[in-house]
Amino acid sequence: DVYKRQVEPHPLVRLLTFLFLGCRVGAAVRPEFFEQIGSLGPSIGAMAICVVATMFAAAVYLRAVHGFDRSTATLSAIPGALPFVLAMAASSDADKGRVAIVQVMRLICLVILLPILLTSLGLIGPIGLVAETGNVRWNELGLLLLAGSAGALLFKYLNAPAAAFFGGMAGGALAYGSGTLSSPIPTWTVEPAFVATGVIVGSMIAKTERRLIPSTTLAGLGSLLVGTALALAFSIPVARYLDLSLAQVWLAFAPGGADSMAVLTIALGLDAAYVGGLHVVRFLGLAILVPWWVSNIPKQAGSVDAASPATASSTSNAIEKNRSR
Repeated sequence: DVYKRQVEPHPLVRLLTFLFLGCRVGAAVRPEFFEQIGSLGPSIGAMAICVVATMFAAAVYLRAVHGFDRSTATLSAIPGALPFVLAMAASSDADKGRVAIVQVMRLICLVILLPILLTSLGLIGPIGLVAETGNVRWNELGLLLLAGSAGALLFKYLNAPAAAFFGGMAGGALAYGSGTLSSPIPTWTVEPAFVATGVIVGSMIAKTERRLIPSTTLAGLGSLLVGTALALAFSIPVARYLDLSLAQVWLAFAPGGADSMAVLTIALGLDAAYVGGLHVVRFLGLAILVPWWVSNIPKQAGSVDAASPATASSTSNAIEKNRSR
């Protein structure tokens, strides 16, 4: 029945989406970031412990309370790395739909509810609008994609997980962090990647049994509460020790994506350099930590690495064979 067919995004779409998003995240690194690393020492140390504690606590919670299997709980517990987690889930034996639901619920709630909570507690003022500044230099954006592609090929050669995303991020971070490139990236160029990510997420959720969706949504909310509670617990002593705004430190420690948290920071009138810097450090730290964290997750038979366009046609053929059965 044509209405019951599951539509799969082409592997090349996944590849290009994760590559571009990786480049976009890497481009958030600025030369000033490396100058601030020394002063961020106490915050980075506390955040590192917080991230590890959050991953362990969320994984235990999802397995003990909601009955997630080990692979699904392990990937669902990774905080604030949606594109990377989707890339990992695509090649694992985890329940991809449940992983996607938990990760998306976490992101939606953070973006929508956290500003409301901070405002209601009187920790921040009214939310303003974000205005982009600077002239776009298209030749630099082309060079960014070349740098990201080179990084993806290198990471693929090294057999790194989610090579397209992390290779793109490494290439973008080197290009922008060194000061070689500095062009702003127009918002409208990022939106198609977000749409493609939504399609990828939707295709994963579509495979989830309908009866599991409500319970998985609750699992996502519960794991979010675990993560934000731990972030708050670590933020309070850091904010007092460094004499910083609690809202600022809490937002920096929150288990959200680097891009979304950076936009929220600017909109809320907080220190974007501090929050953005810590989220970039967290993301780079996850690049090192996650391969160990997921090392015991079995790969799905016949899976396609998000960084491997060469296997795209074989995967498409397999999908067509399954549909014809």
